[in-house]
Amino acid sequence: MGNQVLLVCEMAAGPSSGVLFTATMVLADAAFKQRQRWADLGGLMQRVSLTIGWTWQTLLAMCILHT
Repeated sequence: MGNQVLLVCEMAAGPSSGVLFTATMVLADAAFKQRQRWADLGGLMQRVSLTIGWTWQTLLAMCILHT
């Protein structure tokens, strides 16, 4: 069980979550600025970005509580 928690902590604090969060926020920003390619997907991109951010915070809190 301890190794699984450590693996989840490494994944949660890893750079991939930060890159994905930033990328989806940039896409959402482009959509809200009415860029033709992304205009219809602004709300979806924003929701995906917020889901990534909240998931990261939740996993980080679980890791801190576990240690």
